[in-house]
Amino acid sequence: MKISAVIPAYNAEDTIARALRSVVNQTHPVDEIIVVDDGSTDRTAEIVQEQFPQVICIRQENAGVSATRNRGAEAASGEWIAFLDSDDEWLPEKIERQKAVIEGHPAIGGVACLIIGVCNGREIRESTPFPLGTVRALTFHDFWEGPSFFVGASYIFCKDAFDRVAGFDDQLPSAEETDLLLRMTAYGYQFMVLQDHLYVHHQTVVSLTRGGEGPLRLAQARIAALERWNPKTGSKPRLLSQAEYDAKIGRAYSLAIRTAAVHRVALEPEFIGRATQLAAHSPLRVWQLFMASCLPGVYRLWLLCYKWGRRLAGRVYRSLARH
Repeated sequence: MKISAVIPAYNAEDTIARALRSVVNQTHPVDEIIVVDDGSTDRTAEIVQEQFPQVICIRQENAGVSATRNRGAEAASGEWIAFLDSDDEWLPEKIERQKAVIEGHPAIGGVACLIIGVCNGREIRESTPFPLGTVRALTFHDFWEGPSFFVGASYIFCKDAFDRVAGFDDQLPSAEETDLLLRMTAYGYQFMVLQDHLYVHHQTVVSLTRGGEGPLRLAQARIAALERWNPKTGSKPRLLSQAEYDAKIGRAYSLAIRTAAVHRVALEPEFIGRATQLAAHSPLRVWQLFMASCLPGVYRLWLLCYKWGRRLAGRVYRSLARH
């Protein structure tokens, strides 16, 4: 069983050495390490070549993270591909523990692990309702229900399965992991998740998943990936009934609406219109959340008028009922 580590990197001179040290220091070594430099303008490639001469370093014009991961997977000679983002790191036992899962379930498409998020020196461990150290299967429906299990870099993928679905879709701006996992499970590949925290995800100032519009963009990109599975379009295998799809996409829109409200980020009118139709919230609740996030002053005035309007209507109704 040969495992290739693939690390996409763009202007990662401050973090690439840390990422590579975490790969080199595994209790079970990988068989090859590939870094794909995605058109960096700093010393990323030079650091790799100077400090880690055993690493295969591929340089290309800037093409985005999905295309860069695909380039690394194409160059890999292993039967299994372990991705790692250049600003993250593995705990020393990651490959050994995930390899043991693969050996116990050789027909799977991949195995994930739990995440440790690090932000400003603070660790946040991904929660799980299952006992640590156990293994459980993931299905097509699991990848619809929330953001967990979507950190593609925590997976070791079967290369044959990855190649069969043509890897990551480089046309998606984000949520490419969601799209990939849905396509692979649609082809019949099963995934396992090891209930241990073995992947360290460092969140930086420029991280997509932090700050103002980042969480909303991610939620909207996930909706774009999920909408490809609408049974009405016929563009994907029909694995959901229309009722199931409507319920699941409604929850995804509701998540995006709540995200916008929490971060007070403006939403486009077109998105608001679709959310009003599809979100699990009522149309009134959608507009309440929209106004609370984008127009807090107007929202408070509207809420005051709404409450007094209901009181006045109640008094008028009771007065008419007495007569």
